[in-house]
This record gives sequence, C-alpha cells and structure tokens, in this order.
Amino acid sequence: MALALHAAELLAFWAGAVQQSPVVVKFAQNPVPVQVQVANGGFWDKWGPSILQTSVSLASIIAAVIISVVSFRNNRRLANEQWERNQNAAHDQWIRDQKKAEWRELISKVSAIEEHIPVLVEPNELDIDALKEAILSVIPLLRDRIFIHDELERNKYRDQWLSLLNYVIRGLKSEKDSFKACERTVKRNGEQSDPSPYDSFEYNHKLVAFNSAQREVRDRWGKLMEELRMLSHQSLGTKD
Repeated sequence: MALALHAAELLAFWAGAVQQSPVVVKFAQNPVPVQVQVANGGFWDKWGPSILQTSVSLASIIAAVIISVVSFRNNRRLANEQWERNQNAAHDQWIRDQKKAEWRELISKVSAIEEHIPVLVEPNELDIDALKEAILSVIPLLRDRIFIHDELERNKYRDQWLSLLNYVIRGLKSEKDSFKACERTVKRNGEQSDPSPYDSFEYNHKLVAFNSAQREVRDRWGKLMEELRMLSHQSLGTKD
C-alpha cells in the first residue's frame, strides 16, 4: 500500500511540473532557444486529478485486499496450530487418565493381599495356599497392562513379584513344615518322657526361623507396595 501511494505522489508531482514549467526546444542550426508554453486546459489539467484519485483508490483497495488475505491466512494458521495443541493436550490427558486407571486397579489388587500376609501368627493359623493364590492373582494384571507396561518392565516389577511368590512357596512353606515336624517330634518325646533341653532348643530355633520367614514375606510385600506407589507417581508426574 505504501508503494502504491508513493507512486501516486510521484505521478502527481510530474503532472504539476509539466503544467508549470516551460519546455525549451533547441535546434542544431539555430541555437536560439524557443520556449513553448503548455496550453492551459490540457490533458493533465482535465484528467490528472481523476487519474490520481483513481490510482490512489485502486492502490488502497489492492492494499486492503492484500492485508485481508494475509490476515486471513495468518488467522487460519494460528487457528490450526491452536486446534492441534488442543488435540494433543486432549490426547495426552486421555493417556494420563488411562494410566491412572491402570495404576489404581493394580495398587488396589496388591494392597488387598495384605489381609493374607502373616504377622507372627501360629503355624496352624497360616494359610499358605490362600496367600499363594492371592499373590498369583496379581500376575495377570502385571501382564495385561497396556499404558503402564513399559514402566513395569523397565523396573522388572513382575520379576520381583514372582520372586515373592517363589519365597512364599519355598521359603515360608519350608519353615512352616520344618517347625511342624519339630513340634510333632517334641510332642511325641514329651509323651514318652520329659522334654530334653535339645528338644526345647530345637523347638525355639524352628519357631524363630518360622517367624523370621513371616517377617520376610511382609517386608518384601511392603517394599513392592511402596515401589508400586513410587512408579505410579513418577508415571503420572505427581511426585518427584
């Protein structure tokens, strides 16, 4: 638009100069200058203002059209960029909601196992089969996670859970069976005679080992529970 106005100003300036300035014509044979005055009422006097006015109007219209087109394209580009940002934000929020749901389900399942975790109970009160089934019920949830699968695999959480299961099946069960066998031996010997110091020592030793195995199960479960909460916070960005 500025360029068009500048051109119009130059045209007006030239037209005015033609009207006011004399034209000097020189011939080689006659060095005497001849002055030719532009007659009043010529072409530029008659049509110059209209041409200038039309030129300025056209330049303004063209400039307005250009500005409108540029503004429209910029606004459309900005609108598209904002739409893409909104779509990305909505998608990210949806992914976060799916992760939150999977973490909540898994944490709830692992937390529910606490009722089966022994707390220094008598061997007869400990149901190892129920504890084993409760631990096994978590494994399908560790396998079928979609949105948090990478976090779990990266931290080898399923391997740690299988290690807990293996300890319950082998370690805790072995200590319980060993204690029960010792208890039967002491009881049988006591029926025949007074319990010997060795029997009492062996009984207490087996009991301590069994209680230690119970604490080991609870400690392992507690660490896995805490790690699960930590992983969920890291995944959702809710805790450093």
